[in-house]
Amino acid sequence: MKKQVIVCYVDCMARLFFFMRFKNSLKKLGFDFIFFTGRNSVSNKLKKSDIKFHVVKLKNFPDLKYKNIDLRATTSVSLKLLDETIAKKAYLSFLSALDNNLINHKVVSIWIWNGYSAADKAFLDYSKTNNIGCKIFELSNIPGTMMVDPEGVNARASIFKDIKILDSMEDVSEKQYNIWKENYLKRVKQNNPIPQAKDASNLNITYLVDYFGYLYGYAYERKPEIFIRLKNKVKMKRPTYKYKPLEDIKERFFFFPLQVSIDSQIALNSDIDVFQGLEIAISKAKKSGRSLVVKPHPAEPDSNIVKKINSYSDKGLIHLVSNNVFEIFPKCDKVVTINSTVGLQALIYNIPVEFLGYSVYKYFNNSNARIRKYLFSYLKPIDPFKNTEIPVSQVEPLIH
Repeated sequence: MKKQVIVCYVDCMARLFFFMRFKNSLKKLGFDFIFFTGRNSVSNKLKKSDIKFHVVKLKNFPDLKYKNIDLRATTSVSLKLLDETIAKKAYLSFLSALDNNLINHKVVSIWIWNGYSAADKAFLDYSKTNNIGCKIFELSNIPGTMMVDPEGVNARASIFKDIKILDSMEDVSEKQYNIWKENYLKRVKQNNPIPQAKDASNLNITYLVDYFGYLYGYAYERKPEIFIRLKNKVKMKRPTYKYKPLEDIKERFFFFPLQVSIDSQIALNSDIDVFQGLEIAISKAKKSGRSLVVKPHPAEPDSNIVKKINSYSDKGLIHLVSNNVFEIFPKCDKVVTINSTVGLQALIYNIPVEFLGYSVYKYFNNSNARIRKYLFSYLKPIDPFKNTEIPVSQVEPLIH
């Protein structure tokens, strides 16, 4: 009898540590993991574990194989993280590895993170071709929770395609929601950085290890990060945002939370870029007789973006602040965003939000019921930043 397995794509060490937290609970439920990776650092770590894994290297394929592959809706191509030909080669290499290594296994589910890279697409296409369920994981902006969806995340999520799926989920009482909201607002008003923001320019040995893997022909979803990180680390020492005190604005205002310039949500789920969104927000604020407060994203890696944002401030078009968003909200009349998760936070705070890009949160305006169902039924109670084992009670619902 074929062993039941969960297939998991691991594209970096952070994802490896996250998915390994499921291992013991999966074993208790009678399932094994099989990891696939194109990362040298991940491979080295897995060699010291008892988890079965496969390292994928780039392979050459007949020219005809490349012809009908469209990767324009992946970050690998849209953000130019890989040359398109290399992206197609990576896609086919992962697809081939899945075909060749899963013959003797009963795959019950495929788990990936984010779902937007060329490699991710290989796993998604394999799951569809073989009628295997898939789970796509992504960070939420609500502490202690994650998005886990069978279709995708954010604007590719099942509930974006059909909001009735969310409407059919279990609701909680308004009283329970208000208690949660009160505790949530107390917590987030502490001015702590977004956990993922701490890694904006950090360097570690894994980047060098992965660079050598890249030279050796490992199948990556993006070019080696080591030189990009070095470049950005040097750049980030020069320009800084020209912040102003929020208290300088006495009247009420509009708020535009900046997203990272290379955010996959903007590249793939919006028809406009960061600066086009900013121009629209400036125009909307001006028409309403309001100033525009702008909070830069703390994980922005590009110093040129910093300089350009500062130029808007120098011209008096925006008011740059570094405050916690919940210090900004009390005097905010409206939030204008492309598709930032700050939009959800604003809706929880009862501020109207206009989404310029594609976002499931656009369905939440004037609907506390949908907000409640999203928070309590759709999001999974898994903290992505802890290092503790994920219990069976949280793992079992993800398998089927």
